Amino acid sequence: SEQLFVSIDSDQCVQNRKGIHRPIESTQYRSELVKEIGGRTLIHNDQKQLYENIKQVRPGVFFLSENRSDLEEIKAFLKKEHIDFEVLPYLDSVSTSQRMQAVLEKIMD
Repeated sequence: SEQLFVSIDSDQCVQNRKGIHRPIESTQYRSELVKEIGGRTLIHNDQKQLYENIKQVRPGVFFLSENRSDLEEIKAFLKKEHIDFEVLPYLDSVSTSQRMQAVLEKIMD
């Protein structure tokens, strides 16, 4: 049977990439959201751990956001591992950064 696995950046990983005031939602909260829809999470602190998680699960398809700074590197890894992938378009409507900006604008008005 098929299962949904979601690879989640740890809080420290997000903070290292996006700054000390991130993430907006904790690793625990994001994991709970995945569990609510019947999925399992694989949390990683760095690229090496992400790759180990991918090798462990061997997904049928791996989905990536097109705005990842490491997109080409991950695509190359997936190709080498013969894992199919889909690149999803970046959507401002679901961007945490855009959500934060909207909240700040409301506060400032």
